[in-house]
Order: sequence, then structure tokens, then C-alpha cells
Amino acid sequence: MRLAKLVEKYIADQEWYKEQIQADVNAGKAKFGTNLSISNQSFRLLIESNDESESLILNLCTPFCVIESKLPDAFLLLNYLNDQKIYRGRLIVNENGNVCFKDSIDMQNIEGNIALIDTMLQSGIRVFDDNMDAIASVALTRKTYKSIRKEYDNHFDIENPPHATNSLRSYSGEICVDSLIMFCTLVLLEGVGYSQDEAQARLEGLKKIKDALDDCRMSDETEGLRLQMAMDRMSKMMQALSNIEKKISDVSQTIIENMK
Repeated sequence: MRLAKLVEKYIADQEWYKEQIQADVNAGKAKFGTNLSISNQSFRLLIESNDESESLILNLCTPFCVIESKLPDAFLLLNYLNDQKIYRGRLIVNENGNVCFKDSIDMQNIEGNIALIDTMLQSGIRVFDDNMDAIASVALTRKTYKSIRKEYDNHFDIENPPHATNSLRSYSGEICVDSLIMFCTLVLLEGVGYSQDEAQARLEGLKKIKDALDDCRMSDETEGLRLQMAMDRMSKMMQALSNIEKKISDVSQTIIENMK
């Protein structure tokens, strides 16, 4: 019961009630649960230890459940926050519909201490302190992941304004391919004989496709088909532009030959 004793020591250090511990000596397992106040709400904390698998698991769950119709938006937001790699552990929706921060550590060959458990807990508290409004909004209101993601991006933009030397780069540091494609397409359209107004009108069509691509990027695997379709449309349009350029070139060449 090495890990169970470690959990008990941490509970005593926090001056929580020991009677909340559920231990199975034969199985080498211990479970402790209590309520914690975070962002003025009562969260449920559960710490589990398993000496057989030599693991420590911490779950910190919201007092509210995600509305069923908002589950897709909630999953997208949690995936986005998980991908930021800022915090330990991961955000999930448990089987009861609560949003939970879950962290687990393989304690094999590790001499644990209560500071380790506290680090796990403090990371979970920080996740909810930093993102509580967004999580609650996407879980309980009509606010969508897309609108919340824009707020995150705008906030990041204010704190980290892009420099002129990397204006073609996205916030993640990668080249903004869509902007480059739009610029090159406009040059191509004007180069094959379209007026600026005509080129701009056709570019607007491409922008609509780009918007569709942006929407698709915000979706998970279920939106993969939409993304592929949008990319196919982009490819066909680029091919059509190339064909137009070739035809104009052929016609020009024919006219020149006939004038000789």
C-alpha cells in the first residue's frame, strides 16, 4: 500500500477528512474524494492509487454537465485546449457528462512525494481558472466553439502581434498557405487578361472556398469529408484557371501567326 499511504499523507497535509478515503488493502487500491472550490464553483476531486499497476490518477470535475446538443462544441474546445500543451493531463468529458481534468502518473521505480500529487492538482486548478468561462459557455449556452476559438485567437493576437517579417505566417509559426494561394491566384487571373474587377470577382469565389476550409479545420475527424470536398473544389478551380491561361495563350499565338 505504498501509494495509498502517499495519498493518505497528502490528505493529512491538506487537512482534509481521512474518512473520505476508500481503501481495498487486498487489491492494493485507495480512493479519496472531496469537493474543492474553483472559480466560485464546487468541483469534485478524486485521487486514486493502484499499487498493482503502480499508478496515481487524479480527476477534477466540473459541477455541471455538458448539454447533450453541445457535446460536439465541447469536444472541439477541449481538444483545442489539450493541444496547447500548456498544462499537465488532459480535459475530457466523462461518462456522466461532466468536464474533467484527468492526470495519471506511472509510479514504477519512482519514489513519490506529496509535492508530486500537489503538482497534478494545481495544474488542474489552473486549467479551470484560466478557461472556466469558455468551458461553461460552450457546455451550457448557445455559444459555439467557433466563436470561442476566435476569442482565443484575438486574445493571442493582441498579446503577440505578428511582425512585418513574418506577416505570411500564422500564429503557430507555420506559413499561411491560404493567404499565399489567394495572392498568387489574383496575380494569375490578372496575368491571363482579366480586368482587376473580373479578377476580384473570381477571387471572391475562392475566398468562399477558403472560408469553408477554415470551418472544416475547426472540426474533428467527422468533418474530414467536407475538408476533402473543399480541397477538391479548390484543385478543380486552379486547374480551370490553368486551362484558361493555356487557351488564351493558344489564341494569342494563332492571331500572331495569322498576322504574319
